[in-house]
Amino acid sequence: MDHASVRELLGVYALDACEEDETDAVEAHIAGCVECETEAARLREVAGWIGVSDAAAPSDELRARLLSEAAASEAGEGRRPL
Repeated sequence: MDHASVRELLGVYALDACEEDETDAVEAHIAGCVECETEAARLREVAGWIGVSDAAAPSDELRARLLSEAAASEAGEGRRPL
């Protein structure tokens, strides 16, 4: 997984909401990337402050919808109704 792809997953990783393969990829990347390692640590700290680290994992449907919305936003398609 490339740097940009891992960077997009850091927030999800901080919330312990990644799939197992995503977690493995993020952890492999941050082991050698100080920038992403620092950002992951910062995001995990913030997640702990607001108590979301104990939040329930999103349903598969919600996760897919959110990822689709993020991809559309990144592609410049603008906001679509969830």
